[in-house]
Amino acid sequence: MQMRHSNDIAATIFRFTRGYIRDNGIMGIHLNSFETPGGGVDRKYALRHAVLLLFADPPQISPRFGVLSLGEWKRLLRWMDISGMTVYFLDRAEELGLATAIPSSTYAQMKSRLESNRERTAMLMADSVDIQAAFRREGVPYALAKGNSYNPDSVPKLWLRSQTDLDFLVAKECAENARRVLEDRGYKVRKETARIWEFATDHIARWGAPEDAYRPRQGRRVELHLETDGPDTRLARRLERDFNGVKMPVLSPPDIFIGQALHCYRNICSQYSRLSQYLEFYRHAHTRRNDVEFWCQVRALCGNDPSVAVRIGASLRLMTELMGDFAPDALTAWTMDRLSPAAHLWFELYSRRKALGSPPGTKLHLLLQEELRPIGVASDMSTRRILFPIVKPPVIVYPTPQENFAARFHRYSFQARFVLYQARFHIVEIVRISWHSMRWQKLVARQEQTRNPHANKEMAMTHVHED
Repeated sequence: MQMRHSNDIAATIFRFTRGYIRDNGIMGIHLNSFETPGGGVDRKYALRHAVLLLFADPPQISPRFGVLSLGEWKRLLRWMDISGMTVYFLDRAEELGLATAIPSSTYAQMKSRLESNRERTAMLMADSVDIQAAFRREGVPYALAKGNSYNPDSVPKLWLRSQTDLDFLVAKECAENARRVLEDRGYKVRKETARIWEFATDHIARWGAPEDAYRPRQGRRVELHLETDGPDTRLARRLERDFNGVKMPVLSPPDIFIGQALHCYRNICSQYSRLSQYLEFYRHAHTRRNDVEFWCQVRALCGNDPSVAVRIGASLRLMTELMGDFAPDALTAWTMDRLSPAAHLWFELYSRRKALGSPPGTKLHLLLQEELRPIGVASDMSTRRILFPIVKPPVIVYPTPQENFAARFHRYSFQARFVLYQARFHIVEIVRISWHSMRWQKLVARQEQTRNPHANKEMAMTHVHED
């Protein structure tokens, strides 16, 4: 009797949480085609996908942009601000002659963000030049990582990229010298691991308006990526590039691509990442698609490590689901083709939701990681730790030396809101992943029985709608 009573309670809780999640838009979307269970189309996700498809080759121009209301443009602009797509979108819209479809007020806001981003890019470039000059004086072997090194293959114009910090790959043997260089410029260590040291200057973060994200910031951030120097390392393969008349060391082109692909995979396996980072990876692969020699160099650097090939393949599979086939056979044959049928199924079901979502994101990547683990792709953290992160929340705003009461109150308030925001996210995601995990096991079981690639997608979509 007691067991039956417990089951009734569990069933009641399950129905309540299922209804809550559906009411809040967590489970009610057809995850691949953006259809709702009632047969309608989720305009929000379809519109976000239309933004991305402007960058396809050839560009796919949706008629949706000509019929959007001012309110829809405002919501779209807010999402593009968060996802790092606003300036990219404006540049592409002007290039394709779509600027006239944007309301004048929204267009003016985008233009303002572009000019602010130009100023911020110039400020970051000046900081980078100053730090690099000090590295040279101190004899620190280094190279630019991410950022400017993505130009021009991934980022055709430097001021289009939404960049908030500087990244350097430095020789581990000279890491202390690099630390002193940054500390002399007001930076303090905020987080330190065996591979990455994160530095930041004193500043007070604010919620602020969306356009504030593009303006030059008082606070600055730098990441040092540590690597042992030697004859066959990325630092040994670096080369000099000219940026606006300034010579800077960057990684070799194949190393840049591999690093970008692996970073893209880490984004897939995180709770949230910006769409602009996936777009930059797509542009890089698309730009080099006919360069057979380049892909041979990439494969040679990856060696015989299957986990690296699978991670690159996962990044390619995500963008293939979003943009259609774009990667050359010289790349996909030893990367994307290594993915299991279950992994391909995950991308069919969840990749668009993953890439086009909003903060705080989702933990559905845990299903993918479980499928990739048997082929040697290990996760940095256990599933239990990701689902139940019993750790001290990170500090979001650090105190300044002359902090007054108002500033301290603002800092505590900001931190408290962040903790509540994250707590709500983790609670909802536990319910969500439990729901989808049960569905996922049934989908994979059916897939193993049929092994029909043409029927898998239709069958999976039908099953997702089952109550």
